Amino acid sequence: MEILSISCLFSTRTKRKLLKMIFYSILTIPFFMCGCWPGADLIGAYEKDVSNRKELWGGYAKGQQYILLTDIFLQKEESELGFKYRLYAGVPPRELMKSACTPLCYSAPSTIETYRESPEQWPLIIGIMKAGTEIECTKIIGSGTLMWSMSYDVYATVKDGAYAGVSIDIHDLSFISWVKSGWGEDYVMNPNPSLLKRVNIDTEENEGKRNDGWAG
Repeated sequence: MEILSISCLFSTRTKRKLLKMIFYSILTIPFFMCGCWPGADLIGAYEKDVSNRKELWGGYAKGQQYILLTDIFLQKEESELGFKYRLYAGVPPRELMKSACTPLCYSAPSTIETYRESPEQWPLIIGIMKAGTEIECTKIIGSGTLMWSMSYDVYATVKDGAYAGVSIDIHDLSFISWVKSGWGEDYVMNPNPSLLKRVNIDTEENEGKRNDGWAG
């Protein structure tokens, strides 16, 4: 009985189609791997509260309170990923960050005046958080996709003013440094002293002493 090879089972035309499918499939793999395919960075989006990982707090700590030293923008997070935590961010005017080593994560007008002249050009900006507004660090959220590794951002709750109760990403109010984490490194955030000022240092120190058993 004659045994036919697999190639004999298909017509020449069919074989050409199969080869084309294989060829184009191979071509698309790098696009998925590097996230170049439109929408690839949206695949497998996830976020997680990692506030229990002390090494990721950087220069912040849960419960620390700060006041804003300048007016900033309250901006809505533009995301198609359906995140639960990443909803709002505090963003300084771009002009204030010219000398900063860390570029802004969020887009913002150069000045408050620029925004007020044409707010319609900045539809994601909800309003302006005034200097003197108090915020309290509450959690660290890790977020990423299958195409992009997880990043970690500190979130703070607005304590007073027109936007009291809103939880904001304070990435753009911070400087970034790097720490060892597992087999690699992760970035952590530290307060930018030109934008934030601690307001409850004495209270925190006393609580720390009581927790350490220093004071009875």
